[in-house]
Amino acid sequence: PIPCVPWQSQTSGQYQRRVHGGSVGILFWLGNAIACAMYVLGFVETLTDNLGTTLTGTVVNDMRIFGGLVLTIILVIALIGVGWIIKMQFVLLFMLTVALLSFFIGSLYKVDLDNELLDIRMD
Repeated sequence: PIPCVPWQSQTSGQYQRRVHGGSVGILFWLGNAIACAMYVLGFVETLTDNLGTTLTGTVVNDMRIFGGLVLTIILVIALIGVGWIIKMQFVLLFMLTVALLSFFIGSLYKVDLDNELLDIRMD
């Protein structure tokens, strides 16, 4: 076998670090796995808090069910490929812009719960 020296290697970037990095590649993989688990857990916890009701009677079991569904969706996305997500980035950016605009427009209104009025804030 030919030894892997910098001038003979044809690969670069993340692949080079993962394959030839040894312990660095393992740490990179472990960090990504833990980060993905924390993102899914945070999303599922927020989802179950905002639903206001439980499907199974306990919040922990609901989090397990929704977490399994989210991980299945992530697996399907990984198997199909992320090319179609990159193509949809403008749709996602538009949705984010609309959400931000609705937040800022909503901050201009004053709610009077005693009289059930919604008025533009003048103060």
